[in-house]
Amino acid sequence: QESKLSFVTDEQVSEKEFLARGSFGDIYSCKWQGIHCVIKMLRNTTESADKVWALKKLQKEITLLKKLSDQSRHIVKVHGLYICNNIFNGYLMEHCDFGDLRNFLNRFSRAGLETSRFPWLVQSFMLDVCQAMRCLQDEQEPPVLHKDLAIDNVLITGDFRAKLSDFGLSKSLNSLVSQNTLDLEQRIGIERRPPELLLDPLRQPDVYIDRFLFGVCLCESLICASLRQRISGLGIPEYKQMVLSGQLPGRLAAMLETECFQQYPASLQSPVSEFDKLRASLTEAMTSMLALNPEERPTFGDIAESWQRQHSGSSAAAALARERNIVQSHCQPLPQQPGVVNIFDGGGGGRLVQRLDSGTGTVSSGQCGSGIQPTVSIGKVLGNVYRHRLKSGESVQLSPLFDLQLPEEPVPMQPGGLLSQLAACPQLSSSWTRLRQALELPETLEEDILVDNLTNHDATLKVLEEAAKRFKVLTLKRLGESLKALNCHEALVLMKPYAR
Repeated sequence: QESKLSFVTDEQVSEKEFLARGSFGDIYSCKWQGIHCVIKMLRNTTESADKVWALKKLQKEITLLKKLSDQSRHIVKVHGLYICNNIFNGYLMEHCDFGDLRNFLNRFSRAGLETSRFPWLVQSFMLDVCQAMRCLQDEQEPPVLHKDLAIDNVLITGDFRAKLSDFGLSKSLNSLVSQNTLDLEQRIGIERRPPELLLDPLRQPDVYIDRFLFGVCLCESLICASLRQRISGLGIPEYKQMVLSGQLPGRLAAMLETECFQQYPASLQSPVSEFDKLRASLTEAMTSMLALNPEERPTFGDIAESWQRQHSGSSAAAALARERNIVQSHCQPLPQQPGVVNIFDGGGGGRLVQRLDSGTGTVSSGQCGSGIQPTVSIGKVLGNVYRHRLKSGESVQLSPLFDLQLPEEPVPMQPGGLLSQLAACPQLSSSWTRLRQALELPETLEEDILVDNLTNHDATLKVLEEAAKRFKVLTLKRLGESLKALNCHEALVLMKPYAR
């Protein structure tokens, strides 16, 4: 039985501000009934048939997410359908103060804290994820697959709880007949493909794939790094051989030991016996979820029950509280003055460097000690003014280039033209992987680039050319929006002659 969805109109929300661009559409923050929320909107498509298909897909996603979020507090809460200009155009969901888990953990890598690894806190977050997946797969008939389980889709609330989000790829098992399994193959990178999918790309997705992805999530959150970065020295054939020979769990267990547990300060390991139990528990959970034989991977319920027993002890609870206090002391949100946006540095310390007053338009400089404002993206300012570059100790430069109005005209494709000039831009070429994501191209393109061992310049050019091939028309406007999302000032300079 489907959960009843309420309707939220554009007139019922206030303080609507653009946050980011997701795979399905744009994301905005807003206020609704006095609470801070997020709107996930469907991006307009050029063809009406695509629009109808996308709306149906999104509505199915919302209905499923609403049903599941009503059943589990570990799944991001859906408030209702979002209606803009009398047209269904997305949904309203709860706001999680500290964003996704990857960015949350990365904040502390250069923050000068006693530790940048938080195994107790990570286990607490992953326990919340286990409970969410338990709801999806152990308590639903038929089970629901997430299929995009990643730490980017784990959101952290202001009280340090984790909630699972982004069910854009979720689908009940009873509808797999019509599913394009190659689409899943394209959407997940080589480091997240389980051995059974490497052996048989046409294999139907099942609960075992989500369990494998959980093992990858657990590893990445403990080492505070992308697994793709850690395997970049391996070629695709070598990595596949390592996975198919069953060596992956052991290799990652050794990585956890050197990059997490051995780096954890001895002063925080007390009592040592409890820390040793934690180390063994996390390593066993990760390696078992990455098992070569899918049927040997434990259920999410099994992992959750084991970890709950471990957290019930007083020593474990004290260790978790200690890590939370370390993190909380560095994440206290600063008070937000009405009409003022705080701008923080990007160096990991969260120092307030400037403020923009929306009423007067004035920008004031200053420092406010240590703190992170979770409700405002780093470097984000009001209206249509965007940051150019924001680094520790560097003043904010507000660039009008981010207000460029580019036309819906095709990107010039002549040799040595705009695409070649963009590829030669150092700021853009060093971020070609993020450019691929901004243009919503499949991750398999990155694998091809790595296999071909292309330079950053050639990789960027290949990404741009691939975008031009995949879209019927790659417009200047779409390319410009992607460059704005990357905060790529130097590339936008090259786009300026094409502006209206």
